[in-house]
Amino acid sequence: MDYSSKAFHLQEGEYFEYRTQIRQADYVLKEFRLQLKIVADLTEYSLCPYYEEEVYLWAEIGGEKLAIYMGETSFSSFFYSCWDCEEIKESEYLNLPEFIRQSNEMTGWSDFETGPNHIIDISDFLKSLEVVKNSPCGSSNDYEFTRFYYPVLKSFAETVIAEKSTLNILS
Repeated sequence: MDYSSKAFHLQEGEYFEYRTQIRQADYVLKEFRLQLKIVADLTEYSLCPYYEEEVYLWAEIGGEKLAIYMGETSFSSFFYSCWDCEEIKESEYLNLPEFIRQSNEMTGWSDFETGPNHIIDISDFLKSLEVVKNSPCGSSNDYEFTRFYYPVLKSFAETVIAEKSTLNILS
């Protein structure tokens, strides 16, 4: 599968047409388009700002598709690094939120071969944010995560809940 898309530099409040094609060999299997309004750009806090893939957390709120624009490597590293850097018992790992396990196992939202957009469980996502924030291993990413990512992502997810919308991730 081949995915093409995306943006170069987005500004908060700017509209962006997300376009991608799911291809196999020379055939377009599906085309995916969304008109997104960027409400937060977290790419300036990315670990690899010039070469990394993009990820968008988005939801339809008030008739608009609002999105947070992030670097995929930086975003995923918060959910991955804490569980890769130390021994963790299988029972503890299985108690982690699904969002974190999918990040580690490259399944669900983290599996790029299943398509660009994934609906994610908001409650599980909020639990994942809290787990990373409170993780002793998270201290290596503490400044970027707690200062920039955590408040924006938590606030966005809470808004999605209040608006009774669906939380999506484009990866």
